[in-house]
Amino acid sequence: MARLGLDATSDVPGGKGIARVQRHTVEALRVLGRHELVVYPGPRRPALRWEQLGMPRAYARDGLDALLTWTERLPLAGRGRYLVWLFEPPTHRIATNRATGASAYQRASDLVTQALWRRSLRRAAVVFTGSNATRDALDVQARTLYPGLDPRFTPGDSGCQPQTRYVLYIGSRDPREDTEAALRAFAEVDVDVRVVKCFGGALPDGADADFVEVFEVQSARF
Repeated sequence: MARLGLDATSDVPGGKGIARVQRHTVEALRVLGRHELVVYPGPRRPALRWEQLGMPRAYARDGLDALLTWTERLPLAGRGRYLVWLFEPPTHRIATNRATGASAYQRASDLVTQALWRRSLRRAAVVFTGSNATRDALDVQARTLYPGLDPRFTPGDSGCQPQTRYVLYIGSRDPREDTEAALRAFAEVDVDVRVVKCFGGALPDGADADFVEVFEVQSARF
C-alpha cells in the first residue's frame, strides 16, 4: 500500500475554502482505504518555512511515496513526488492584494509566489485543477479534479422542489474570490443565479443583473 502524505496545514478551526477541501479530502481518502495516509495538520507558520524545509524533511522522514499539497510553492531542494491541487493561478490573488493595499507580509509572500509558482508546477509529478478554466490557464499539463460538494449541502426536508433550475453562489466581501468573474461565467450558460452575500460588503456591478437574485446574511456557519 502506497504511503501518501497530505498537506492539511490550512485546515484550522473556523477555516473555510481550502481548509474544508483539505478536511474532506482526508476523510474521503480514509474511507476509500487505498493508501496509508500521513496527515500534516496546521497551522504551520511561516508557511514558506513549511513549504521549503518542512515538506521535504517530512517526505524523507516518513518514507512517503507521494505528497498531495495545495500550495503552488513546492520546495526548491530535495526529491519527492508532489501532487499539486490548484484552484486558480495565483496571479489574480497577487493583483488583488496589490490593488487593495494588503499587508507588507502578504505582499512579500506574493513576491515569493510570483517567483516560484510556474517553476513549482513544472516540477510537480501531477497537477490537478479545480476546473477546466484553471487547467486551460496554466502552461503545464494538468488534470481537472472537481472538489465535490460538502455532504451537508443536501436537499432539505420540506419536500419542495425549485420551480426553475438555478446556481447557488456563496460569496463574501473578499475581493480575492473574484465574484465578478463567477457572475460573468454564469451569464454565459444562461442560468439563474442566487447569490448569498455573507458578512456584508458590496458585490461587483454584475450582481445587479436580471439573472441574479441576492440574499444577504450577516453571519453563517457551515
